Amino acid sequence: MEYASYDFYTTEYHGTMTETDFAKWITKASRQLDVITSRRLLSAYPDDEYADQQIKMCVCEMAEKMADVDSYIRAQSVRSDGTAGVIQSKSAGSESITYAVGESVYSNIVKDPKALDRQIRAITVNYLAYIEGSDGVCLLYRGM
Repeated sequence: MEYASYDFYTTEYHGTMTETDFAKWITKASRQLDVITSRRLLSAYPDDEYADQQIKMCVCEMAEKMADVDSYIRAQSVRSDGTAGVIQSKSAGSESITYAVGESVYSNIVKDPKALDRQIRAITVNYLAYIEGSDGVCLLYRGM
């Protein structure tokens, strides 16, 4: 189940992904949100408008973060010294490629696979802390 539509993504969240890319990443982000919330949204989706909007904003930001990381990984290239670099710009005329130098948030994610998970969880906490489901239980509650 996807928790946000492309219409919401473009009009309310003001995202810039294409509809095709959005469809791919919103499915993955929605699945990740189900994992983090212990699937509470499937049985106790909140009734109020504020909570509904926070869930949709959360999953849109998660989808963008996942897409950004994927784009970063795909943009990496191996240099002649065997190290990986990120393509900063390309030219078609005389085939010029410029590699970015330095660390970024995304390079840290590539080095540490759990870093993306931590960022996704931080996004979730930012939007869903203290948001309750229709059953009155906080969506992020991990107890029994």
